[in-house]
Amino acid sequence: MRRIVREAYPLIVAMLATAGPVRADPAPGALTPQSTPAPAAQKPVPPRSSSADPELAQLLSELERFLGAAGGRLGAAIIDLESGASLGAVAEHEPLNPASNQKLLTAAAALAELGPNHRWTTGLYGVAVEGRVVDLVLRSDGDPALGVDDLRRLASALVNQGIARIDGDILVDQSRFDAQFVPPGFEQQPDEWAAFRAPVSAIALERNTLTVSVLPRRAGEAARTLLEPAGFATLRGSVQTQPMGRGQGVRISLQPEVGRLTVSVSGHVAEGLPLTSFVRRIDDPRLYAGFVLRDQLGALGVKVRGGVREGGAGVTTPLALHQSEPLSVALHKLGKQSDNFSAEMLLKTLGLERRGAPGTSAKGAEVVLEWLRKVDALDPGTVVKNGSGLYDSNRVSASSLVRALRAAYRDAGISSEFVGQLSIGGVDGTLRSRFRTSRERRAVRAKTGTLSRVLALSGYVFGPPGRSGRAFSLLVSAPPAQHQQAKQRMDAIVDRLRASLWDRPAK
Repeated sequence: MRRIVREAYPLIVAMLATAGPVRADPAPGALTPQSTPAPAAQKPVPPRSSSADPELAQLLSELERFLGAAGGRLGAAIIDLESGASLGAVAEHEPLNPASNQKLLTAAAALAELGPNHRWTTGLYGVAVEGRVVDLVLRSDGDPALGVDDLRRLASALVNQGIARIDGDILVDQSRFDAQFVPPGFEQQPDEWAAFRAPVSAIALERNTLTVSVLPRRAGEAARTLLEPAGFATLRGSVQTQPMGRGQGVRISLQPEVGRLTVSVSGHVAEGLPLTSFVRRIDDPRLYAGFVLRDQLGALGVKVRGGVREGGAGVTTPLALHQSEPLSVALHKLGKQSDNFSAEMLLKTLGLERRGAPGTSAKGAEVVLEWLRKVDALDPGTVVKNGSGLYDSNRVSASSLVRALRAAYRDAGISSEFVGQLSIGGVDGTLRSRFRTSRERRAVRAKTGTLSRVLALSGYVFGPPGRSGRAFSLLVSAPPAQHQQAKQRMDAIVDRLRASLWDRPAK
């Protein structure tokens, strides 16, 4: 990926507003509101609104009054990026649920502590003798993008070395992360099988999800149903093909077995419809990648005489290794698509790399808090439990967020990568349909956040070269019925910041 070299740092970072990072389109529904309890009661903090810009002050006050009438709250902070001076504030030190704005802190701490070039390693380990391996060990240290193609390449590397037989078992070594596969807060929705709630593990194949694909045949026949990747789950039932025009009513249920999974399908799909795919999380990731690796080896003609089980931590002789994409690239999914899985994998990676094995969410949270303290962005009452911001888990103030944004922007080692992973207003990611008037200048770079009772928007508004930009954070708690109006008022505040930078002559 192309990197921006900054010889004259302050000027170049300001010009980033018109440079534009590599584009990464958002997945449909990447920020779908999730059911979550109302935020826990907080000690009341007297609201305080201030701004040097009368129009901006009015917009902040109007949003504050609107939310107050609906029983909600606002935490807002706006600062100048160069000086750090406050340009507007409402209860800016009150810790609130940041929703997916938590990912800003996860990304910034990861870049600062691991570096943009950090890569994850997945490998096959064992001792090869005369074309065979007794026990083959699969190990990884948390690659969030590990896919079946990567396992296939590892298996092919064994074949290229002349290995044709595994006499023992395939051992899956998950010891680089702990066995707490459900991230903190995710237990609040235990019966949700959607991909956004996938478990987190050191070896996490296909983001610990399974894809069920249904292709209709002729009316009256059973549709073709596929499970991808193969080798792990057992398929039961069938989907019937009905005459054209009947639409689809596919039903999928998953039943965890010992170390594996049974997928039951039923319902119908109309003749003539295209292939339809459904992505579901798996329940237990411990042996998932091992079974898929066994299937891949078999497809290449390698005989595996044993089974699949946990273990192998003491086997260290590498047979084949796979290096992930760098962190700077991996962050685009986290920032632009608001990817929860990547955020939780990254939090445990922080814990692993800075606190030692096994990586845990708690260790990663300690690293994030330590980074906030280091850059003077830690307010009293800050709580970090998970890395994604899902559910009612974290508490962060608007002031902490803008100070963290300023620190990341001013850090020459991570600035371009951090800004580049954010969505561009009117252009891509979760801001594709917002701030369209700023799309040509690419002035708004920000992270959204949405839960059933929370809206959040934090990021940057950049001005012309030579003019200092703004860091802003708007944290809103409000009933779902008020979300649309609240979002419009939040956007009006950001649009005012853009206009104040672009619609008047520079001094």
